[in-house]
Amino acid sequence: MGIKIGVLGVGPVGEHIVRVLSERKFPVDGEIIVMATSERTEVIAGKTVSVQKVNADIFKRLDLVFFAGKEGAKGASMEWADIAVKSGCVVIDNGGDFRMYPNIPLVIPEVNMDAVTKDTKHICNPNCSTIQMCGRALPAA
Repeated sequence: MGIKIGVLGVGPVGEHIVRVLSERKFPVDGEIIVMATSERTEVIAGKTVSVQKVNADIFKRLDLVFFAGKEGAKGASMEWADIAVKSGCVVIDNGGDFRMYPNIPLVIPEVNMDAVTKDTKHICNPNCSTIQMCGRALPAA
């Protein structure tokens, strides 16, 4: 049994998330639900995808939601992240809305995963240019 995943945003970041989940054979239960501010058809990661208009009911069918791309940027998290969490989803937030909130961990992969517990439901990450400068130096081989 896999994880029911949604991606809010169809810009380059959302497309990349969909592509990486597929490439890494992430255990997805069914199709990834792609959401945006309007219903439409998009080509995402080389596949034609029916993009759903984001609404509160979609989150009830998901376990994990990535906020990404245009709709995942400024504002989308403020409107939808709390609704997603209250619906039972874990939110991984690529937008900047909550990056400095003390009660929401700002997680840098491979650096501070200890900031996340089994009870954490909303995780933020630094923006794409900043995250490159935040990694720990790996020991010399």
